[in-house]
Amino acid sequence: MFSKLVLNKSTLNRHLSTLKRCCSSSGGAEQKTPLYELHQKHGGKMVPFAGFTMPVQYGSHSISASHLHTRSKLSVFDVSHMLQTVVRGKHCQEWVESICVADVQGLESGKGTLSLFTNEAGGIVDDLIVTKTSEDSLFLVSNASRRQVDMELMLEAQKRFTLQGKDVHLSFLPVSERGLIAIQGPLCASILQNLINIDLSTLYFMSSTPCILAGVECRVTRAGYTGEDGVEISAPAGDCEHLVGALLENEDVKLAGLGARDSLR
Repeated sequence: MFSKLVLNKSTLNRHLSTLKRCCSSSGGAEQKTPLYELHQKHGGKMVPFAGFTMPVQYGSHSISASHLHTRSKLSVFDVSHMLQTVVRGKHCQEWVESICVADVQGLESGKGTLSLFTNEAGGIVDDLIVTKTSEDSLFLVSNASRRQVDMELMLEAQKRFTLQGKDVHLSFLPVSERGLIAIQGPLCASILQNLINIDLSTLYFMSSTPCILAGVECRVTRAGYTGEDGVEISAPAGDCEHLVGALLENEDVKLAGLGARDSLR
């Protein structure tokens, strides 16, 4: 049983090599997420990543320790660097289906799906999560490293639809206004339930809903890439530090950085 929990050294080194390549590809002045000050207070080892300054780990808490903590308890990840997009309009579902491979029109409101942005030749541009928040609104989360390419793809598709007289409106949520926090681990539901105003037993995987979490209005989506239970929390930038602080009051919750985020996939 214990052997399943131990990270193979060569596997960890491979993940670290990939992470270093991503970090070294960042250029220019990096942006800060709403949790930058919190990362520094907790000893975050900050590195450039996809145009942002992000923590790779915290103090003496190693990447492998963060990995194993996520597998057994609960970890908090700052993923505010990812691109959050709100799409509104009568033809928003038709619009998103023109640039990604998903049956969005077949989704129930409040449900989401993992999908891929594609170009006109069917080539993959990026992966993303598409959530149908209502019949005329969508919430998209895509990768920071492909931010500019994704925005150009979406704007070009919007332009085509507008020229056809169709109703599609895009809002790219700036990091200065909106943060994104992922919590992952088997204790997610038991810890989060004490802080949230909804019944998490009815929030199934890839379901999303507005809620009040630790007194803050936000959107919670039950999703993640670690294989553990978890949610992604989209919240006002000014409230992100408060939300993470409320979670960290539980001794079973720890911060985790890019290193563990990569190795857990």
